[in-house]
Amino acid sequence: MGGHAGGQEASATAVRVIGQRISDEYNVLVDLAKEGETWEVQAVLETAVQAANEAVCAMAAANPELKDMGTTASVLWICGNSATIAHVGDSRIYLIRDGEAHVMTQDHSLLVELVKQGRMTQEEADGFPYPNAISRRLGSAEGVEVDTFEFGLLSGDRLLVCSDGLYRFLDEGEVAPRLMSGPVEEVAPKLVQLAIQGGGDDNITAVLLAVGEVPATDDTRRKIEIFEGMPLFLGLSHRQILRVLAATSMRHFQTDQMVFEEGMLGDELFVILSGEVEVNKNGIVMATLDAGDAFGEMALVDESPRSANVRATLPTRMLVLTRDRLYATMGQDADLGLKLLWNFLQMTIDRLRDTSQQLLCVKQEQRAKEPRPSRPVPTGLSFRRSG
Repeated sequence: MGGHAGGQEASATAVRVIGQRISDEYNVLVDLAKEGETWEVQAVLETAVQAANEAVCAMAAANPELKDMGTTASVLWICGNSATIAHVGDSRIYLIRDGEAHVMTQDHSLLVELVKQGRMTQEEADGFPYPNAISRRLGSAEGVEVDTFEFGLLSGDRLLVCSDGLYRFLDEGEVAPRLMSGPVEEVAPKLVQLAIQGGGDDNITAVLLAVGEVPATDDTRRKIEIFEGMPLFLGLSHRQILRVLAATSMRHFQTDQMVFEEGMLGDELFVILSGEVEVNKNGIVMATLDAGDAFGEMALVDESPRSANVRATLPTRMLVLTRDRLYATMGQDADLGLKLLWNFLQMTIDRLRDTSQQLLCVKQEQRAKEPRPSRPVPTGLSFRRSG
């Protein structure tokens, strides 16, 4: 952490402690990754980062001259086709995919926090006098909150782990072209040299990785396409879509197996990857859903009983998102939470409009079926012949 005594020592301590913890838990991490227990992998990495925070705090407590020492930490763990991040501070991890660069971490800086809270506009941020002040760091005696999440890798992906001394001298539009411009062993040194030529005099670190061939059986891209097309997730960035996907779990259903029955309580959204399900109520088939369809999204916010029966009519694979995991994900990304709440509101409004239109049609049909009252013949009238 530049500008403070002991920054180099804090960084070295963090690397040593985190590296040792991961080494000690290596076999556990590999087993968890193979079993798809992504949340447990994240927990192991978070524990390693928390241990590093305690070690840096202990070092600062033992030496008054280093009382303000601290460091950022961005950890990237890759096992098979899965990548897991643990992050504190304003270093960054980029994902370069299909010619686009995506920042996979959030900057824990005072500047970013002020903009998020609406206390500063983006225009005002350009002239902020403390652009390097961070809001989270290792070396905090009060403890530190660690951002973690997992995402699937695709063939041809590249990943960059870098310090702020590098990305502050890169134009956002240049990141993807430069990172894809040649072999990884040549690109990283070029990036560092570019930052130096741009005036960088702080710590400039860059680690670049290239993903090889991912098995064709992997359906990460299909999952992304489905979620990007769902009304609930409209407007989410690529990173946010991957965050939501990381919160899901896979569930398999056999032919004729019930997904849930009418009246059951539930808190899960179901997204069909393959297969088919039937939605019925009172013995009447209301809908047949297949790959790419989703159902149960309102259960994420509403605790009402299920309104119909859902049964698998073919062997079916579904991604399942629970309310608890969605809320945990929203808690780590306020912008993601705001977008989801807005989409929920829009979906509710659309359903109310549809319901109102259906009620109007029903009333009009009922009125059309009602017999018109006959016009009564006037009585008690007398007529006088004129002339």
